[in-house]
Amino acid sequence: MDVIAGQLGVSRTPVKEALGRLSSEGLIDIHPRRGTFVAQITADDIRENFEVREALEMKACELLEGRITPEQIAGLREMNERLTSADISLAENALLDSQFHRLLVDYTGNRRLMELHHQLNAHVQIARIHYRSDGWRSRLPLARREHGAILDALEAGRREEARLAVRDHIRASMKRIIADVTPAPPLQ
Repeated sequence: MDVIAGQLGVSRTPVKEALGRLSSEGLIDIHPRRGTFVAQITADDIRENFEVREALEMKACELLEGRITPEQIAGLREMNERLTSADISLAENALLDSQFHRLLVDYTGNRRLMELHHQLNAHVQIARIHYRSDGWRSRLPLARREHGAILDALEAGRREEARLAVRDHIRASMKRIIADVTPAPPLQ
């Protein structure tokens, strides 16, 4: 901790607080007198995270009915085009995908919903997982279509269709990511 504090030119307190937050978010494991390590993400961690995201984002679609503006839809469409462009880097894709989903929730104006969604930090974990897979780029057209279906339904004021599109997208993403982290069975 002293080394990090020295490198950043801060006292130990903000470093300790940051490490505590990372630990509480499940991103690092702190073992006293042994060290601090990047947390290992399991298929169960991914499943649980996505199940909560599904509930929160489906609720967001309900709350957005009649409230999302044409400008917000246009901005999300533009973001969807950028995050699924063929020349995007993995880091930029992960950031924009996170922002896309965050905005869906933020546009509801429901502070509690936003807090819960932001605490999940799912996209940070997803980005780390994708580094283990070469398949993320081949999924870009699928992500574009799935996001597009959500936006089409929201724009047309079809709340239930938007909820189902979010549900289907989140479940499909969860399955793809779990497949990325699940070791292939040994060849016999």
